[in-house]
Amino acid sequence: MDQASGDDGSSARMPSHMLVRVIGFLAVLSGCLLILGIFPAAENPTSEVVEINIGERGYLIPKNYLGVVRPSRSAHRHERAVLWLTWPGMEPRTKANAHLWKRRMPRRQIRIHIEAQGTETYDKLQNLIRLGELDLNPEEWDYGLARYAKKEWQFFVVKDRTFQTPLGKPLAFKCNDVSPRTRELFEVELLCISEYMLPDGSWIIVHFFLANLDQWREIDASARALMDRLRR
Repeated sequence: MDQASGDDGSSARMPSHMLVRVIGFLAVLSGCLLILGIFPAAENPTSEVVEINIGERGYLIPKNYLGVVRPSRSAHRHERAVLWLTWPGMEPRTKANAHLWKRRMPRRQIRIHIEAQGTETYDKLQNLIRLGELDLNPEEWDYGLARYAKKEWQFFVVKDRTFQTPLGKPLAFKCNDVSPRTRELFEVELLCISEYMLPDGSWIIVHFFLANLDQWREIDASARALMDRLRR
């Protein structure tokens, strides 16, 4: 017989009930990818515009800006949209720059999350200070920043108070640290995050690598300008 058999003479073919489970799992997985709205870094990114509604605010965003869109339980609403951008310029994916997303390139990659809810980075810092996880007094740092650091916590706060979030909080960046061994094994670059509420009530979380911390002014200004352009 052509059909393969096991040592006990039984067929090696997958039992029908297991096959049904596998097919069901693949169908669910495929459905989840569609529900999440994942837009992979394609070789031919499209600039087709889609409407994204975060909280009470709407955005018209070309697909080649989008990495992930997560729907909310409310009809026609979204909980999160993740934009994949190249730096400098906050440019979306194109045929010319698609190669920049095939591997980690810290100085060229930026992600922006637009979310319905959030917590300002400066408030997270103050909470850690109140809990005694960080010292009250920071150390002086380059680029017009003050640095709070202890163990894996590392926050940078802009000393010039004319740079504020729309809520009037000091602009701050949280940079997650990892062990030197982890950094060596996985080629991890420190990632910095700045999170705050926009004037329209939605939240923006800008992700960039520590390698570009010296450009925080340009990155923050470009992120706000991009949100203004995409807002419906």
